[in-house]
Amino acid sequence: MKFSHKYIIVGAGSAGCVLANKLSADPLNSVLLIEAGPMDNYPTIKMPLGASSLFKHKKYGWGYETQSEPNLRDRSINWPRGKTLGGSSSINGMLYIRGQAEDYEAWESAGNIGWGYRDLMKYFISLEDNQNHEDQYHGNFGELWVETYQSSLPASQVFMKACSESGLTENNDFNGSVQEGFGTYQVNIKNGQRYSAADAFLKPILSRPNLELMTDTSVLKIIINNKKALGVQVKNRQGINAITAESEIILCGGAINSPQLLMLSGIGPKKVLEKVNISCSHDLPGVGQNLQDHLTVNISYNIDHLDTFAELMRPMKMLKNLYQYFFKRAGLLTYPASDIGVFFKTNQDYETPNAQIHFAPGAGKYNKDGAMEPISGITASVCNLRPLSKGHIELNSSNPNEPPKIFANYLSNKSDIEPMIEGN
Repeated sequence: MKFSHKYIIVGAGSAGCVLANKLSADPLNSVLLIEAGPMDNYPTIKMPLGASSLFKHKKYGWGYETQSEPNLRDRSINWPRGKTLGGSSSINGMLYIRGQAEDYEAWESAGNIGWGYRDLMKYFISLEDNQNHEDQYHGNFGELWVETYQSSLPASQVFMKACSESGLTENNDFNGSVQEGFGTYQVNIKNGQRYSAADAFLKPILSRPNLELMTDTSVLKIIINNKKALGVQVKNRQGINAITAESEIILCGGAINSPQLLMLSGIGPKKVLEKVNISCSHDLPGVGQNLQDHLTVNISYNIDHLDTFAELMRPMKMLKNLYQYFFKRAGLLTYPASDIGVFFKTNQDYETPNAQIHFAPGAGKYNKDGAMEPISGITASVCNLRPLSKGHIELNSSNPNEPPKIFANYLSNKSDIEPMIEGN
């Protein structure tokens, strides 16, 4: 058999961009990176404050929603996922946050050797180009630009003062020795623009002769013969074709697309596959199971006498902000999803922070058409960092173009309810 490439990477999101960079660094490796979405040349992708407008964008996002959630009054919850170079790092809020050291240690204690905090720290440091911290917790020569956001509005400063008065400790580095406290978030924003995984890891190396990038290309299934993955079947403007891999096929589609592709290829729970008439080539019950997400509650307050997003979006001030952004890469449009954060314990029984706040000097309400309109106010979004509720993903059908069913099962474990109440 003639192989097309040594490695095939499915998905040009955060993981896919990093792997394409590292694997193609060896000129003997032939690497193919496949992305379902288009190039990331849409202007709003680079504009930090434009992130929220991309959450339901039909071209640059997957448009996923959960099934009706029984513990959330049967509502369907929007699950934004990026569909372009950089994946979700091209539509997210650009906050740079690592997990707590204790969480990684728990991974290792559960039997995952090599996934402890000390093991992973060397990778964190090697990938990071931090503009504000030079110590044992940070790197300054990696590909990923990280800086502490510097342009917070007065409403954010008042919130910081309130945190201090409530007894919380100020923390100028959530990615340092401890995470508990309040402070300004570190962000992936460079010169006033989003700096995605594609900007950091992929675009600088696209000229490598041993790296091929295919965009607007859907992977329909993994080609399997005698229990061995040989390649992938893809669909794009050239039609439907098979591409083979000599060494590995690496799935980087994230928590939704990767298990979906496995199941479409006949890898997953046999009973689930039989429901949609897919022949099971490998009965693997864990595929699509144990899905977890951080449920967030947004608490908004109307305020007066302080500029928030709503005031700065009024016509005359918006003209000024547009000028600042396009000519100086400054002003309101360089704002991330949140500028101030808090990590705290909902009660002192916890050894480490179990809740997080994303604060933003803005608020909104839904109009009659279902669109969000800015109002004069602030928002603190609170989430439980260690939910116990678990969901799963199922196929709707054997059609690769049909989105899967997402069962988040928020608050299905009653132990998640108390931290949510205490945190709010």
